[in-house]
Order: sequence, then C-alpha cells, then structure tokens
Amino acid sequence: MSTPQSSASAIQPGAFANAMLEPPSGHKKKRLLQSSISLVVHTGVLALLIILPLLISNGLTIQQLNKTFLVAPPLPAPPPPRPIVTRPQAAAPKYTTSVAKLSVPTTIPKTISMKAPEVAEAPSIQSNAGVVGGMGSVFGGDGTAAPPPPAPVAAPAKKVPVFISGNMKQPVLLFSPTLMYPPIARAARISGTVVILAIIDEHGDVVEARAVSGPPLLVQAALNSVAHRKYQPTILDGQPTPIKLQVQVNFQLAS
Repeated sequence: MSTPQSSASAIQPGAFANAMLEPPSGHKKKRLLQSSISLVVHTGVLALLIILPLLISNGLTIQQLNKTFLVAPPLPAPPPPRPIVTRPQAAAPKYTTSVAKLSVPTTIPKTISMKAPEVAEAPSIQSNAGVVGGMGSVFGGDGTAAPPPPAPVAAPAKKVPVFISGNMKQPVLLFSPTLMYPPIARAARISGTVVILAIIDEHGDVVEARAVSGPPLLVQAALNSVAHRKYQPTILDGQPTPIKLQVQVNFQLAS
C-alpha cells in the first residue's frame, strides 16, 4: 500500500502548472510557433488556389478556344398564316328578252292608203325670219352672236448677236468712262493691252463682257470701263440688231 509521500512523489513536476488557467511561458512559445506555421500553410494554400487557375488559363491556346462548338439559339416559330377571307361574289344579272310574235293576216285589204311624210318648209330668203342661233352674216341672222376670238400673236424671236469683224463697219462709240489705272499695276510698272469680247444690244448698251487676253492686274479695270460704255445702235436690214464686238483697252504708263 502506497503512502501519501509516495503518491506525492509520483506527480510530475509540471502537472500542477499545466492545470493552472494561464499556461507557462514555454507552452506559450510552442502555441505561437504552431499558429505561425498554420498561418504560413493556409497562406500558401490560398496563394496556390489563386495562382493555379492563372497558370492553367495561360496554357490554353486560341486554337483550342476556337474549337468550341457554339450552337445558335433556335429561331422563333413563324406566325400562323392569316385566314383567307372569301368574299361572296355578286350574282350576274339576268336579262330577259321578249320576241313579239308575228301573225299572218287572214284577209287581204282592197285598198292601201299611202301617206307621204311631212317635210318642213325652208325659210324664204326674202323673209326676215332667220335660223335660230344663226350668225349675223347669214341671211336672216339677228347679228347678236359674239365675234370669233382674235388669233394669238406669236412672240418675236430673240435676235442673235452678229459678230462685227474688221472688214465691217464698227459701231460708233458715244460715251466711254475715264479709264482707271489700278494702283497695284502702276506701282509694279505693268502696262499693256487687254482684249475684251463685248455683247451690245440693239439699244447700244453693253450687256455682257469677258476678257480674252491681257495682263491679269489690268483685266478688272478694263472690264469696268467697257461695261459702262454707250454705243450707237447698229442697223442691219433696216432694224437695230445686237452685235458682238472685240474691244481693245490700252494701259500706258507716263514716261
């Protein structure tokens, strides 16, 4: 039989310390080490779970993805056809014809009276009675009918301008404005002749002008001068006629 001393000696030295609420410092260090190892292991597992899908997706090629069989969704069912409405046709009208029956006379008459048709008498020329609705120029007319409308007057054809060449008589110039020398051309010492083709109407007014040749800096001044000119109307075959005239405008600088 064991004694109390032997039972007390059988108790381990750290058993009382482990039974306390707060473990000893050595046990704390052990738990801290276990927690650190567990945290590292869990972190490694989570990193592996995150990185592994990325490695798998990088290993896939576009050709493998293109081999995926895609099926389009089925088309919707077509709408039901519209019912065909038949309209009743109107019955064709029926026509009835009656044919009179001819009867054969039983007796032949002895005399047959022939009566000539009545003819209306023509009005006498000497009488004042005229034909109803007759014109005033007809014998017997009352002269109240309206005269016929006058024939439409055709619009006069537009005259084509005649080109005046060097052998023909030139039109007489009645008025010409003062020729304005362009300041830019004067400063650049540019001179020369500008040839302008002008159209003059039957009244002697210039209605159109365009430059044919000449220095570009002098063209606009020449056009302004010719456009305000006044000529004597050109008479051809006894009538005023529009003409085409080639005009030369000279620009000379004073020496």
